[in-house]
Amino acid sequence: MIKSPRFSTTKTAETNAHKKTGHGSRTQRRAANPPATRYHAVPTEFICIDGEGITLPNGDHRYVLLGVGDQQITNPAGLSWVECFEFLWSAFRPGSVAYVGFFLGYDFVQMLRGLPEERARMLLTKEGRIKRKPHSDKRFMPFPVRYAGWEFDILGTKRLKLRKEGSKRWMNICDTGPFFQKSFLAVVNPKEWSKPVVTPEEYAVLVRGKRNRSSAILDADMCRYNALENECLSRILCRLNEGFKELGIYLRPSQWFGPGQAAQAWLESRAITSERLQEVTPHAVLEAARCSYFGGWFEIMAQDRKSTRLNSSHLVIS
Repeated sequence: MIKSPRFSTTKTAETNAHKKTGHGSRTQRRAANPPATRYHAVPTEFICIDGEGITLPNGDHRYVLLGVGDQQITNPAGLSWVECFEFLWSAFRPGSVAYVGFFLGYDFVQMLRGLPEERARMLLTKEGRIKRKPHSDKRFMPFPVRYAGWEFDILGTKRLKLRKEGSKRWMNICDTGPFFQKSFLAVVNPKEWSKPVVTPEEYAVLVRGKRNRSSAILDADMCRYNALENECLSRILCRLNEGFKELGIYLRPSQWFGPGQAAQAWLESRAITSERLQEVTPHAVLEAARCSYFGGWFEIMAQDRKSTRLNSSHLVIS
């Protein structure tokens, strides 16, 4: 009778040589590439988002087309918030991908208008944000609004973020319009660029599309115009990003919603500490600065012209 050999499992002490093989090199890589700068060398892909609407003879308005890059969804009866969210989420890819648009206030309004009033108030009103405010000191951002299997939140009209419940990733949709502060046609006008981002033929298509918005219909021309606008904005933002990088400014995909984010990124590696400031600044200058401090600003220079004007695309519930 042949007996089977008996095997036993014993705990073997890990040698110093083994400890140095894998984890040591990984630790060194992480130390040499901290999270704040780890992805600076990774190019950002810009996928642009824009929607189109039509106005019926009776005055009713319908949001009939939503484009993500060159992919589009349409509904002649008007897109619901569910259709918009499902389509956006189907296009979402994690990584160094920035989902952006140009003055998206109108699009955010149209996407969210079908929400139940209670959920809309929770999302858009001051009272709703207070209810969502965390009680822990470890969390600063409000909890997202939850509804029908989705989680979402909005930062003014600057950024909409959404995800399906259970997902750990957020899709951030940023409004890049504040970087430019003028119309899209003025931004892409070939005459304003030494190296134009659009051809004269493309610019003519954009001009025609803008001119026909009041009488627009859902047809092939609207789809072509929507896709071209997204493509042109992507080219512009690639140029802008190149300029930012030359200045040492690196924005994460969730930060593409205004010049304040660029200024903050620029200051992160350059801002002087309070201790250093007091060390190098004469006491008389510090005292003069302290005396001139008023309401959060050293000097009231001028009022923003936009602060006195109502914007019809603002998300407000009264």
